[in-house]
Amino acid sequence: QFIHHVLTDECSVQLSANNRFVFCLRGDVERRVKSVHKNPVRVMIWGGISWRGATPLIMFDAGTKINSSTYQGMIESGYKEWSRRKFGDHATLIQDNAPAHKAERTKEYFEREGIKNLSHLKEGIHKWWKETLTIKTCRKYIRRVQSQMRKVVEAEGAPVHD
Repeated sequence: QFIHHVLTDECSVQLSANNRFVFCLRGDVERRVKSVHKNPVRVMIWGGISWRGATPLIMFDAGTKINSSTYQGMIESGYKEWSRRKFGDHATLIQDNAPAHKAERTKEYFEREGIKNLSHLKEGIHKWWKETLTIKTCRKYIRRVQSQMRKVVEAEGAPVHD
């Protein structure tokens, strides 16, 4: 069980409507996508999720290089105090295999600050995901997300259940 674990990641998000799929209520022409921006704004977002809620989101310019120092800054401003409030000293950080996460300086920082993480399990988790997520299963997940999004739109953003 992942009761004391916090899964974090960062991703780049494009702030324009250029998706292949647009979800809107039938007859609601006001919300339909009307144009595609030539040079859309992009931002990088870092965040985490756990049994006890989500970390604060950290946003920065998409051109920002995520190196060990930048990553430590994200942990300082978005994770450290939040995890102590939610978990005391019992939180365990789980991150992907990005170079900034496994850098020697980052490992030293985690040790110095007393932040527990599961970096030693990353290779096993990565191998398991590679074997588990085939193209067929990815398509199945995409269809499921699209189905759920239709329900969310129909419920006007309210939580939906199967």
